[in-house]
Amino acid sequence: MTHLGRACPRFACGRTPGRVSLAAAGETSPVGSATQGRSGGGGTLFGVGRLPAEDEGANGNGGSVRVAKRLRGTDEQADLFPATAALPSGFRYQADFIAPQSEDALLQQLPTLPFKEFEFHGFQGKRRVVWFGWRYDFNRGGLRKTHTALPTFLLPMREQVAAFANIDAAELQQILVTEYRPGAAIGWHKDRSIFGIVIGLSLLSACRFRLRRRKSKTTWERAQLSIEPRSVYVLRGPARNEWEHSIPAVAALRYSITFRSVLRTADS
Repeated sequence: MTHLGRACPRFACGRTPGRVSLAAAGETSPVGSATQGRSGGGGTLFGVGRLPAEDEGANGNGGSVRVAKRLRGTDEQADLFPATAALPSGFRYQADFIAPQSEDALLQQLPTLPFKEFEFHGFQGKRRVVWFGWRYDFNRGGLRKTHTALPTFLLPMREQVAAFANIDAAELQQILVTEYRPGAAIGWHKDRSIFGIVIGLSLLSACRFRLRRRKSKTTWERAQLSIEPRSVYVLRGPARNEWEHSIPAVAALRYSITFRSVLRTADS
């Protein structure tokens, strides 16, 4: 297994400066301010509009599309967005949610987890995953109870994100840890309806988080922002149930920890 320190030295991972630009609002905000909706909460907000057709399937595997082309294309798309935007109702974002020391501790532990290639209808994506609590079976459908014990180092983080979302930590019955290698992506999707609230913690490098909601047969309402390392986001309400989201191909190694509540299981 690649040693994390050699694979991505800490000072090469694009740390967030003390203040960040809110491109849509034309203003700056101190990092760490909790926000919802228009402001973007410290992430760079890129706007609402139409994008070129470059979406991928839910497995995030770009197939024959070259990674370099995809990365270049996603960079160019930011220039196509209007200057004004509003993030969906129910979307909440917090920059600098955890301290650098906490991130360092997580990054020492995460590579030791039993990751496996992500599978979607028989195809393997470029990202690796490990599930705790419940695993969704994309090949056969439905939830499957996992037999992998939840690592104790994730328990304090579950408590912390639950407090941020104003829910009981026990409600977050599923935890998904994902390793995004350079070029890995996730296509447009909504989380399965068996899940409730979705909370994501981003680590090591940033990604572009895109959202869209259909307005008509031919148009979409769109928004996107930069999800920075050590930040957290929450999807609930319309942002969770009405909007799809995706992540285009990442340029650098990235980890995410996704916490979900489970609304129903095979036993319910």
